[in-house]
Amino acid sequence: RELFPRENSPGSVRRVHRRAVAAVEHADELRALRRARAEALCALRAASTSARDEEPVQVALVGEIFTVLEPGANMQLEDFLGGLGARVHREIRISNWAREHIFCDFLRWSRKGHRIKRAAEPYLGHFVGGEGQATVGRAVHSSAVVDGIVHVMPFTCGPEIIARSVLRTVRRDLDIPILTLVFDEHTARAGVQTRLEAFVDMLRWRKAQSGKSRNRQESIHDRPRSSIFE
Repeated sequence: RELFPRENSPGSVRRVHRRAVAAVEHADELRALRRARAEALCALRAASTSARDEEPVQVALVGEIFTVLEPGANMQLEDFLGGLGARVHREIRISNWAREHIFCDFLRWSRKGHRIKRAAEPYLGHFVGGEGQATVGRAVHSSAVVDGIVHVMPFTCGPEIIARSVLRTVRRDLDIPILTLVFDEHTARAGVQTRLEAFVDMLRWRKAQSGKSRNRQESIHDRPRSSIFE
């Protein structure tokens, strides 16, 4: 996800990643596994050496866990965003879910889960099933470090429908663009891609405008005090 927006040619990072996964799968001893890792890291760096004129826009991915994690369910959402030049931030992982909901719940100890719940409390202060409250908390928690948020959900998912309505208030209060994508068997790939392209273009424009505003403000402060009001 870090290197995808900076790949030399379309698909180069993904091709290296596929070869690396295959090499790990066929490694039959620890030495072969370490060699596969080293070769994969070198190849990834070589596939993403091109520099762009601007930093990639930062996009957080939140929503129902299966739709977020399964590329077949979200139409390779992360790959497409990376191809558009966006750096995707995704906190949801199987390992994190297992740690939070199995081990930490059993031990009644969960620091990260508590932070997410605290972030959600001003907007959704109670559990509504599934990932609903966590979706709101992750959106609030990530809003300080990303340029926009993509919320994904399967059709008729009750908890995510609640989160979707709450995220409208989050979007207004925190001035963070949020795009909700609903997936079912009738969802068309072309429609999803068109919406994502427009969303990333809008984020890039907002980032450029905020940079111009910041530069103008800095230039004012850099001027001699006596000339500020001239």
